[in-house]
Parts: sequence; C-alpha cells; structure tokens
Amino acid sequence: MGLGAGTRFAWRHARREAHASVRRLGAYMLTITLGVAALVSINSYRANAVRSVRSEARALLGADLRLSSNRPLPDSVAAAVDSLLAAGEARGATVISTLTVVVAPNGRSRLSQLRGVAGPYPFYGRPSTVPAGAWGSWGAGRALVEPARLQDLGIRAGDTLRIGRGRFVVAAVITDLPPELSFQDAFGPRIYIARQDLEAPGVLAFGSLARHQLYLEVSADDALQRVLDARRDLLARRQ
Repeated sequence: MGLGAGTRFAWRHARREAHASVRRLGAYMLTITLGVAALVSINSYRANAVRSVRSEARALLGADLRLSSNRPLPDSVAAAVDSLLAAGEARGATVISTLTVVVAPNGRSRLSQLRGVAGPYPFYGRPSTVPAGAWGSWGAGRALVEPARLQDLGIRAGDTLRIGRGRFVVAAVITDLPPELSFQDAFGPRIYIARQDLEAPGVLAFGSLARHQLYLEVSADDALQRVLDARRDLLARRQ
C-alpha cells in the first residue's frame, strides 16, 4: 500500500512537472521563433532597402562616378580620367556650380544656383523641359531655369536674365530634375547654362566660390570597380 501510494504520488508529481516543462518549453520555442522571424524581417528589409538604393543611385547621381572638388581637378587626376576616356572605358561630363545674383528685366534680383554644363550630363535620367527636348542644347547665351526661380523673378520663357556682365535668354523651363542633397540646395532653384558661358568674363568672377564636378559613365558593369581599385590611392590623395 505504502509503495503503491508513493508510486502514484511520484507519477502525479512527474506529470505536473512534465506539464510545466512543456509550457516553459513552448514559451521558449515561441520566443525563439519570434526572435528568428524578427531577424529575418529586419534582414529582408535591409536587403530590399540596399537593392532599392543601388537601383536608384545612378538616377540620383546621374552617373556611375562623380569626382568633386572646390578647385579644378589636379593634372594627375585629369590625366587618369583622360586615359579612361581615350580607352573608351568611360564617357565624361563636367558641371561647375556656383552661387550668383541674377537680375530680371523688371529689376528683381535673386541669389541663385548657377551651373555650367559641358557634355552629356546626366547620363542616367533625362530632365524634362518646356518646350520639350531643350535639355542639352547649350547654345551661347541660353539659360534653362526652374519654374520657381521664374516665379520669384516675375519673368517667363523668352525673357532675358542678366548674370554678371552677360545676358541670357530663358530658352526653356526645367520641369523635372533629379533631386540633390547638398548645402547649395538651400539657396533655391537652379539655372543651367553652357560651361563656356559660365567661364566667360563677369559670370564666374575671380574669387567666386565654385564646385567643380566631373561625372563619368563607365562602359562595363565591372569596369567601375576596376577603375576605383586601380586608382584608389590617387583619388584618395586628391580629396
């Protein structure tokens, strides 16, 4: 009798412990499952975000590679770039950016972002203009202007802007441009002219703060990394 009672007690105790252990094990397994699911979700979100950034990076940058400096690129860097262009490994375009005051015929003036373009910039994405197709037609004395600047100045396409000692006809209105993240964006809408006009006397004056940017479109998918690897030391010394 005593042995049978003891056995029943031990069995009941073991069963209670087993039920409690199962509950604890279930809680542990649920916690682990939720943790793994959270990690998978985070990693999946990160991977998707990285893919999205990479897929849009070219459109945002307008090129595969951009070299930027507050002065003209050194001869050593220019020679390296020229070798790429001569070998057909890349195409190049230059943009010089500065801040200057533009004056409208009605006397209104605004501090504006002025950019001089040479070459087929941007290589990815095509800005929209009114009239259509005006982007890239960098004729002498022509300016392409964002609509907000026209509104500020109280002018329209066909009117003339005075920039330095030069006069520029508003040849088209830029209706769509890729977004940019830079300090200069705080100074409002952009005005684009030909680079040779920007470098004309009285437009980009001596002592003006300018940003020199070289944009490259690399021909092959793996060429960009080869370009960076082969010239990493040179580019690092010329920040």
